[in-house]
Amino acid sequence: MAAGVRQKGCPMRTLIRMELLKLRKRRMTWIMLGMLVGLRLAGTAFSVFWSSQAGVEPEIRERILASATLPNTIPDALNFIAGLGAFLLAILTAASMGSEYSWGTLRAIIGSGVPRSRFLAAKLIALSTAAVAYTVVPLVIVVGAAVPMAWLLDRPIMASGIDGPWVGDVLLMMARTVLPLLAQVAMAFAITVVTRSQAAGVGVALAATFVEPLAALVLDMLGGALAAIADYLLLVNAQALMQYNGFGTVQVPQGTLSQTHAVLVILGWMALYVTTALLVFRRRDIEVRSAA
Repeated sequence: MAAGVRQKGCPMRTLIRMELLKLRKRRMTWIMLGMLVGLRLAGTAFSVFWSSQAGVEPEIRERILASATLPNTIPDALNFIAGLGAFLLAILTAASMGSEYSWGTLRAIIGSGVPRSRFLAAKLIALSTAAVAYTVVPLVIVVGAAVPMAWLLDRPIMASGIDGPWVGDVLLMMARTVLPLLAQVAMAFAITVVTRSQAAGVGVALAATFVEPLAALVLDMLGGALAAIADYLLLVNAQALMQYNGFGTVQVPQGTLSQTHAVLVILGWMALYVTTALLVFRRRDIEVRSAA
């Protein structure tokens, strides 16, 4: 890929196209996207099948069938994407940046005169595009699958009409889903840049998804000023933001952080991760290391 960078001051558009091409050519990108779609569809099919068995309470069955058809399948699918998609994007991000070190392409690209900050920006834009694709593509497929599912279950395809407010709610739900995914990309990216290790980028980013909820629980139990720290943890705010996904006026649990607070905290963490990656990357020598 470095051969495509022929001169100093390579246009940003060219770098972005190059990074997008790398992601498209990477088999992992498509495998994990397929996993995201396949697991959601398989889970929905299994839930519907299970709900048809004898002994399932009518209320539970109705909730399952509503989740498998429009419009409820949209927020439910986005919640699923926000969870599994964060794991998959952390892996993709660490692999994308880590392979630049292990394959030796990073030294060639930077050595050709491409500014380091421009290279990082192009890489982040490409990965951010992947985060959007990992939200939009599965959602479109799930919505499409909800139509034949409604026919099979003898339910209306759409319980309500599609109008401006309805479309606005869908766009807001997608934005609430994409933002935490972008934060996960920024986290894995920064860790990979700092450690120059694909394994560390994946491991630390994924470990944080388990450690942070426990830390939030401990801080809440301690109370006082320590409990307030939990309100500024990344995943706590990501989960709070997802609570607002739904149509019309959504009733969130009492004590849920506000959307404004959650968005600002998530943006703050993203800025911290990106700034850290940029500062470290600009000051260190470029070396070729193994993927581990």
